[in-house]
Amino acid sequence: MVDYPETTERARALAQSALSLMEKHGIALSPKNFAVWYLYFSGREPELVRSLDKLMDGAHALTDQVNDEAYRRFLSSDDEGAALEDAAHRTRTELDKILDLVASAGAGAAEYGDALDSASSALAGVDESDQLSSVVANIVTATRIMRERNETLESRLGESAAEIEQLKVNLADTRRKAMTDALTGILNRSSFDAEIARAVQEA
Repeated sequence: MVDYPETTERARALAQSALSLMEKHGIALSPKNFAVWYLYFSGREPELVRSLDKLMDGAHALTDQVNDEAYRRFLSSDDEGAALEDAAHRTRTELDKILDLVASAGAGAAEYGDALDSASSALAGVDESDQLSSVVANIVTATRIMRERNETLESRLGESAAEIEQLKVNLADTRRKAMTDALTGILNRSSFDAEIARAVQEA
């Protein structure tokens, strides 16, 4: 978050300039928008000044989206970290679900194996049709339960896979936003540094 070291007189002048421009361009008088234009007139963020000047010189509308992007880029240092933390938390949650599902599947398979072993032992001593029917019925029941468990496992694993795939998309989007200027879409200093580091490593 940006500090505001101006004197009272300087702060008043910056505030008046910010409010005048906001009224001129029909920008909503919200605290976030005011912070953007106060910072603009302070001149303490040259990149912000250049970006907004470029938009105004090109007669682009200073929409809510433009102001939100400027706030996120220059005044909010928490958005990217929050997005990454949320993605990490959701990933851990999905992995825990998968581990639970795999453990459940293993337990179900063990139970099914025990049921088949019991059926096999029972068949060895069968001498009446009623006994055989009972053993077969038990096998059918155990098989049906195992099938239902497998269907549930397949469905839940599919849901987790879809969630993780969406997380990959979200992380890629977060990384892209971190590497570009929020207002112009041009690669920023972070992207330049990363490219230099990659080139040095390749060399």
